[in-house]
Amino acid sequence: PSSEPSDKPSNEASDLPSSEPSDAPSLRPTTLPSTEPTLLPSSAPSSLPAIPDGVPLELQLITDDMGEETSYRLYDVLKKELIWNSTALPSNTHNVRQSLIDPAGCYYFRLHDSFADGLCCEFGKGDFVLLL
Repeated sequence: PSSEPSDKPSNEASDLPSSEPSDAPSLRPTTLPSTEPTLLPSSAPSSLPAIPDGVPLELQLITDDMGEETSYRLYDVLKKELIWNSTALPSNTHNVRQSLIDPAGCYYFRLHDSFADGLCCEFGKGDFVLLL
């Protein structure tokens, strides 16, 4: 770059930025994004995320060596409706179940071991988590 401006603009781009902004926009778009936010908000609103029909509920269940003894159910008490009903699960598997539920609802969840020896220890290492 020269220390004095020329009478005519060059056809080549400079590798160095100028010390002062130009009076007119460039003919070519820049290749790098701006690092500074704009001062004014955009004129159009951004799109809003979709509102789900409820809140997510997730069951993560790992069965033990006797998965066929394991069952679970989720019941909507207010609607008198069975949401989940599972029996005789495969042994030593990771099972995930998801639903959207009404946050104002009332629910009953039951995890059952038909042999009554539980999900862990002597017959494998089962476990469960219910996430709301």
